[in-house]
Amino acid sequence: MGNIVFVVFLALVLYKLPRRPRAEYLNTSLQRPPGSPYWDWACLGAVFLFACWLMFATLNFRDGKVLIGFKGWTDFGANVSLLQSFVLGHNVPTQHPFFPGEPIRYHFLFWFQAANLEFLGLNPIYSINLLSILSLLALVILIMTFAELLFNSRAVSRIAALLFFFSSSLYYLPFLRSQKTIGDALGSILHRTEFLPSGYPFRGEDWGVLTISVLGNQRHLISGIGILFVVMIFLVDQYQAKLRTASPSVPAQDVDHPSAEIDAAATETHPPKKIDRPLLWAAIFSGVLIGLLPFWNSPVFVSSLAVLGCLFLLFPFRLYMGSLLATAFVIGVPQVFLLRPRTLEQPIFHWGYTMDNPSIPQVLKYLGWSFGLKWLLILVALIFLSNAYRKIFLALSSLLVVVFLIQLSTDTFNNHKLLNIWSVFASIFAAYGLWRIGKTNAAGLTLAGVLAIASNFGSSSPVSRRPPHIRFGMHSRHGPRIASSRTHRPRASAPRRRATSSLPAAASCRRTPRARAP
Repeated sequence: MGNIVFVVFLALVLYKLPRRPRAEYLNTSLQRPPGSPYWDWACLGAVFLFACWLMFATLNFRDGKVLIGFKGWTDFGANVSLLQSFVLGHNVPTQHPFFPGEPIRYHFLFWFQAANLEFLGLNPIYSINLLSILSLLALVILIMTFAELLFNSRAVSRIAALLFFFSSSLYYLPFLRSQKTIGDALGSILHRTEFLPSGYPFRGEDWGVLTISVLGNQRHLISGIGILFVVMIFLVDQYQAKLRTASPSVPAQDVDHPSAEIDAAATETHPPKKIDRPLLWAAIFSGVLIGLLPFWNSPVFVSSLAVLGCLFLLFPFRLYMGSLLATAFVIGVPQVFLLRPRTLEQPIFHWGYTMDNPSIPQVLKYLGWSFGLKWLLILVALIFLSNAYRKIFLALSSLLVVVFLIQLSTDTFNNHKLLNIWSVFASIFAAYGLWRIGKTNAAGLTLAGVLAIASNFGSSSPVSRRPPHIRFGMHSRHGPRIASSRTHRPRASAPRRRATSSLPAAASCRRTPRARAP
């Protein structure tokens, strides 16, 4: 009944929203580059369908049981318990169900929001998936907006949205060499349920953390990246607007020389001395958004400080950027200290990420192997683009430095989230490089197609089949606890104890009075 009430209420809200012609929703700005909005709608429609498949393939609810993708049991086993502790136990001030009596050391606001939807009547799994689907759709819209604003091309924005979903690693090369015939390779791809191993012996290298599947397991990362994109779109747009106001002689944008204002902004040595108060307040508000990230996703907060700090050093109008950074620092750092484990054993600096005996050549080889031909497309883009764009990419690449030099948590493997964030931005530059190659002539278009296939072929096998699931019962605010559980293993050799070890975690919301059902 609660689900019906929720759907009816949502339908009424959508019905009461102001209506406009469909074609105008994606044409609200007179400065958009030429192109049909229907292709944008088609792209977003495909994204929506894929988002629904991804979220329900990794987390679902059927026949009174929660189904979790085999690679996601460590994430959802803990986070579903956290969600239920909010609904059933009124877990505020927040403690983790696994460690009662101690303040939580994990970013929890996404799961708190999902708990609000369950409290209003929605199924707990549907609450998580609804937020996740809308978050992923919003993130792709923001990626397309940022790419279009930066490069003044709708085609680049659509290519960027496509590359976002694919891994550009070269892991598929050893896999293809191991196949005797093309038929064997196709059969292996269609029936494969495991991610392609990287070949490195480091922790987590066969978990697919650099693929889109990480967003299926770590749902709170999606909206965190989206907030960073909101701020980046604001900054790019304001740099262009300030330079148009300060330098009316700046040439208009065109497709071959996108966003000429950005290049002028990067070389402006004497920006206007008069303070733009509305822009200053907008910058402070953007700082508030970044400052509120630690409880939503703390790695995104660290990424934001790294990228925005580099932009502060590389571009003018530092008053506004400094205000943004100061606000984010004042609001966010106390939250980081609250989340940081109280241990003296965890160092701040750690060289090498998860590597044993790392060296600079080994790090470069790892990055080249993990992101493959995307580097070539980025190089092409940077060759054709101006110095301002190279500075933007340099600021974004500060994330790679943080990954291999800083230890963000007790487990250095968690630094992979910064690699995921960098990969999203790198895909935008790679999209411009691919578009630039393809727009030259017929041979260039053919080459662009070959590069697109070769750079994204590694994503074909992990998403070719629906992943196997782990099933378990749980308490629900709207239904009884299901006691029975069973495990679906991906292969006969998979150890059962690893799968069933998540079952106590699923019911851990009953361990403390705080999380006890009324």
